[in-house]
Amino acid sequence: MSPDLVNRLQAERSRRGLTQAGLARLAGISRAEVSAIETGRLRSPSVGAALALSAALEVPVEALFVRPGGPVAWAWDPPSAGPRRFWRARVGEQDLLYPVEDTLLGALAHDGVGPPCPTAGARDARTVVIAGCDPAVGLLAGAVARAAGVRVLAFTRSSARALDLLGAGKVHLAGVHLGDNAREARRALPRRALVLARVARWEAGLAVAPGVRARSVGAALRARLRWVSREEGSGAWRLLERLRAAEGVRRAARPERVARDHAGVAQAIRCGWAQLGPCVRLAAEEAGLDFLAVERQAYDLCTTRALADDPGVVAVLEALRAAPLRRLLGELPGYDAAECGAVAEVA
Repeated sequence: MSPDLVNRLQAERSRRGLTQAGLARLAGISRAEVSAIETGRLRSPSVGAALALSAALEVPVEALFVRPGGPVAWAWDPPSAGPRRFWRARVGEQDLLYPVEDTLLGALAHDGVGPPCPTAGARDARTVVIAGCDPAVGLLAGAVARAAGVRVLAFTRSSARALDLLGAGKVHLAGVHLGDNAREARRALPRRALVLARVARWEAGLAVAPGVRARSVGAALRARLRWVSREEGSGAWRLLERLRAAEGVRRAARPERVARDHAGVAQAIRCGWAQLGPCVRLAAEEAGLDFLAVERQAYDLCTTRALADDPGVVAVLEALRAAPLRRLLGELPGYDAAECGAVAEVA
């Protein structure tokens, strides 16, 4: 069998609701061989193995192993017309192109430059796409790369937007900190079987510019200060709305500045564009700001049950359970990693 073929074994197996072990039993081959084919470590399975997998899944061999070069689609529209740098990844059965943008991981090498309707073969299964707002996602990306050779693409999105992208099949994992994460995930994706993996419990509150005399949350909310907030639907935005309601403070009449992530809130205050804003302790301390703690929030990575056996998702879950990453996360200001790697299914 040609080593240039792209295999769709994982997508077909997930569609049938089979685990790797279950498929291996049906096909009469080892689970290790199934895993090796799905992850691309075995790029040219034997004809016998290919036929056995085809029979077990009740699909033609050519549906499992296809020639590269088919059409791919943009995950979302590029911000400008003309040639655009992109990253490429496979999510479920879709080959997707992601316009290069600023991420919490810094500059990453792009996979190519495409016109509006590019065609390209599927990148191998060694990319996992995460949408979320964890300022420490670089630690996870490093752990996944070292342990499994899997690249992480981490797009900065609010919790609500991340769940939208997961539901649309645009990402493998959505970062969520919305209080009761299981309930909010069920509400956003009511007809999906979901899996939540705990990253940490972090300390959320208000970052305060040095020199601002606000020694309590109530005093900060009632003072005449310049605010920076997050987009509606984000965990930080919800926190601020709850605080205002509890203190009986109406929303500011003039539009607030809006930052795209926790680090953006902290940098807006550090640069003098604002004096106060909701974020996590890590972002505030790294920017040299004062911090008024409010609550501890659970930050989870959510995926669908259909994607739970994706090699990239598996690599992320294994990294979260490993001691080195738990230690690093636990040493961050405001992070409690005692539950890191705990997995719960949400029916």
